[in-house]
Amino acid sequence: KYMKWLDRSWGGFCYGSYALTDKIVVGGRSEGSVSEGNGDPYICMTFDGGETFETTKHEVNGYTVGCGSIHDANIAFFGEYRTEDGGRTWTKMKNCNGVFTVDYKSGALFGVSAWTGLVVSTDEGLTWETIARAEQSISDIAFDYESKILYYTCGSNTFAHNDYTMYTITLNENYEATGSPNKIDIGDTNCPTGYDGVTNVCIDPNYPNIVYAGCSSTYYFDLNFIWRSVDSGKTWECLSRQVDDGYDGYKQGGAQPVCMRVNQKTGELFVFTGCRGIWKISGPVSVYGENK
Repeated sequence: KYMKWLDRSWGGFCYGSYALTDKIVVGGRSEGSVSEGNGDPYICMTFDGGETFETTKHEVNGYTVGCGSIHDANIAFFGEYRTEDGGRTWTKMKNCNGVFTVDYKSGALFGVSAWTGLVVSTDEGLTWETIARAEQSISDIAFDYESKILYYTCGSNTFAHNDYTMYTITLNENYEATGSPNKIDIGDTNCPTGYDGVTNVCIDPNYPNIVYAGCSSTYYFDLNFIWRSVDSGKTWECLSRQVDDGYDGYKQGGAQPVCMRVNQKTGELFVFTGCRGIWKISGPVSVYGENK
């Protein structure tokens, strides 16, 4: 369903979103483009599936990313804010300015503090403890709850994201780092300007050994944008369409990924892109069988 956050014909400026239910959705609404100096977005809510919208007074200075509790549907997060009553009221968290993912086994939450700090909460986001600190701003987080591997991508916010890198760090049962971060090289991206870097990462909630990585660029479309590992990041294969790959039709599937997440019910990867729409990729045939 097309949601007009500012009641304009083309929708309006909305930065990030999260669906608490099929009717309750939170987004970051801005009267104009943030990149053009119109300020940070404000938390905006719909409680009727997009029929009406309510803009709050909470300005989001952190990440425009949403997440929620796997134990309580009334608890959710957007930017540096937390709700425990289904989005009706929001309070600002301490030591966390964005919640990215959850331990699908225990329910622990993973977020970022002050752009470079990896933090964890085991009490539904009431308090946050620092795990480690990245060298640059973190752009995404994923957690393999079987192997206790925490993935994160980080880099400087340059136009082409050329220096973004993915790292892993292993945690113990108390979510404490057991060693130093390891840099992950997913392979050759065949980019005309060099390695574009990994800006997005997510796991399959059903099979956490299945990891997806996304490379971002604003210049070229014949790149290895979407990658998948089925062995917890040891080896990687490219899933993206390539120029002259022998197939006819549109060749930009998954280009310019901004956010990637797996639908837990179906195992399908959804790739939300900068200017190339929303793409859906089936899970591995070896696990989910042939796509119906």
